[in-house]
Amino acid sequence: MDAPYQVRGKKYVRFEIEDGATTLDGLIDAILINEELWLIVIESKRYGFSVRQALAQTLSYMVSAPTSPVFALITTGEDSLFVKLDQATGRYGLSNKFTLTTAEGNELCQVAQILQRLVTRP
Repeated sequence: MDAPYQVRGKKYVRFEIEDGATTLDGLIDAILINEELWLIVIESKRYGFSVRQALAQTLSYMVSAPTSPVFALITTGEDSLFVKLDQATGRYGLSNKFTLTTAEGNELCQVAQILQRLVTRP
C-alpha cells in the first residue's frame, strides 16, 4: 500500500451476545493504519450490534500504539463512532455516532472527511 496507509497486522476477536433466546455472534476485525489510527470493524450476519460494544476491545488496542494521541474508528457498516485516546492522561473521548440511515440522509460523507483528516494530519 502507498503511504500513509501502511497497514500493520489484523487482529480478530470472536464474540457472542445472548439476547433472550437468541445468541448473536460475530467478529471484531482490527487494522492499524500508519501506527496511529485503528480501524475496528464489527462483523455479524445479524443486525443489532452497537458500535459501543467494541469500545473496550478498541481501547485495549489503542494503548499499545507508539504515538499519542491515537485515534480509532469503530464501525458496523451501518453506524460509526470515532475514539480519541490521550495516553499521557489515560483519558479518551467519543464522537457522536454517525449512521447511514437518518431522516436527514446518511452521514457517510462526514465519516470519510474525518478519516481523511486523520490519515493526512502532520
